[in-house]
Amino acid sequence: MELSVSHNLSIAFKVQFFCRKLKSNLGGQGHLFPMKKEA
Repeated sequence: MELSVSHNLSIAFKVQFFCRKLKSNLGGQGHLFPMKKEA
């Protein structure tokens, strides 16, 4: 169980990171901004 949970978490994390990268690429600015706010 624990393995699959951590696996799902890592996948979700990668998806989130990818979405953020995409958003920052589309937005142009706010490259470091959203990252620093949520971190």
